[in-house]
Amino acid sequence: MSTDSGPVPGPVPGSGDAFAAEMERGKALLDQARTDSRRWSQAFVSSLLDSVKEGAATLDRSARQRRAALVAGEFGQAAAAFRAALTVQASRDAYVGVAEALEAQSGTYAAMGPGAEASALASLAGAVAALDGALRLGSAGSPLPEGHPDLLDMKARLLRVAGGVQARLREWDEAAACYRDGVEALDELLRIAPEHPEARLSRAMLLAAWAGLGVGPVSPAYSPRLPGDPEAALGRHAEALVAFDAAMAALDDAASPERGRAARWKAIELCSLGDLQRSLSRRRAALESYRGAVRLLDEVVAEAPGERGERGRTLQRTGDLARELGRAAEATWAYERGIADLVAPGLPGGYDDLSRGTMSIHLGELYLEASRLEEARAYLQEGLEVLMTATGIAEDDQLVRDRLINRGRELLHD
Repeated sequence: MSTDSGPVPGPVPGSGDAFAAEMERGKALLDQARTDSRRWSQAFVSSLLDSVKEGAATLDRSARQRRAALVAGEFGQAAAAFRAALTVQASRDAYVGVAEALEAQSGTYAAMGPGAEASALASLAGAVAALDGALRLGSAGSPLPEGHPDLLDMKARLLRVAGGVQARLREWDEAAACYRDGVEALDELLRIAPEHPEARLSRAMLLAAWAGLGVGPVSPAYSPRLPGDPEAALGRHAEALVAFDAAMAALDDAASPERGRAARWKAIELCSLGDLQRSLSRRRAALESYRGAVRLLDEVVAEAPGERGERGRTLQRTGDLARELGRAAEATWAYERGIADLVAPGLPGGYDDLSRGTMSIHLGELYLEASRLEEARAYLQEGLEVLMTATGIAEDDQLVRDRLINRGRELLHD
């Protein structure tokens, strides 16, 4: 769908009244579109909740899609009004209005699910182009507007979203270009505002996303996929870790929620690096990466216990690598801690159950080797119970789960 709803009558060039009128029209349309978007989102959530109630009537998918398309069109009308204002005079506020309307439109398209990615990307590209227009108003030697850093921050955020959409489509080169441009925007932001509170962390997260292109999510069953250029990816991971260190150093207050967020994201980056190193059979290096991730997550969990699931899954990777390298004591330590994390109440099942069950089977085998028979039996039984009731697992990983179940049964009966 086009970002414009149709031709907009152009105001008389040079007319201040026409510019003000179009700006007011754009603001009113944007406010109305946001209101309608909230209503649509609430109706969508309500329909999902109703779908779990037996016999409840729910909106069908086509009806939701039509309603979302109408909301996206409203955002397009707002963007068109701001563009009309720009035909009268170049204005930072008008450019920002276009960008905000198209950013919201892209979010609506993204919420529509598969099939709307091209529309979402077109809206994001239009929003970035509008921000570039606003940024040009502060170039050519003229003083930078007070909000210039915020425009660069917004541009980097939009490029990160666009890169994520391209990555889901497996358009790796396009995604890399988005991440590269986003990093460049943040480099410029840090040049003119080195104390910007979010820029260093945002830059590190963009570099981490760029480094992870082509690999895809790794499940507890561990199905690695190498990127096209593993050495280049390793280099980007190294750059991302340096950026995370810079972000954390800039957050002087160790108890700051922002520092905790930076520590969490650095831990995830270390885990991603470990996954790549493991795929490349660099197991000792991978184990060091996982250990570093666990140390950071220990800090995070101390302030945010809800992150125990993240630490539990990372401990599984640590235990698996330690076990492969013959470090039975470290593997036992990692599995015991990981299981305790994933047993915590309130955590979802699915892959957490797969991870927990896997660790229980492996821990039972380690106890058997150490002649700790009662503990071995207890963990093998627990692992089988968890794995046999685990749901929400992809087909490839179900095969891995089934092999683990068979292995657990063999160990238990033998």
